[in-house]
Amino acid sequence: MARVEIKDNQLVVNMKGIRKFATMKSELAVPLSQIKSIEAINQTSELMPALLQRRILIGTNFPGYAGGIFDQEEGRVFYDLKKGDEAIVVELKQMEDFSRIIIGVEDAQEVTSLLNKEIIAST
Repeated sequence: MARVEIKDNQLVVNMKGIRKFATMKSELAVPLSQIKSIEAINQTSELMPALLQRRILIGTNFPGYAGGIFDQEEGRVFYDLKKGDEAIVVELKQMEDFSRIIIGVEDAQEVTSLLNKEIIAST
């Protein structure tokens, strides 16, 4: 699972272990000003079958895990998600690389709450 924090007015996502290789990224940094919303998903299992049918631009996709940038109807989406993970969904405003980030985290509700509080405090 990824480690998520706010540092220097940016949302910073650090991939851990083998996921660095699977996503082809060790870190993502997004300016807080580019975040529309952050929400928690407790059940990610329904996302996985649909991901197998998406075009991978960069990364890895096999049953039970998706990592990297995928081409979807709503634009490019960055995933670091294992089946059964709790996840956060970060909707972005105007980013060239992707329009959404979906990453597995330890406690999605807690992470979402903390991030939203920090984003509000920084504005």
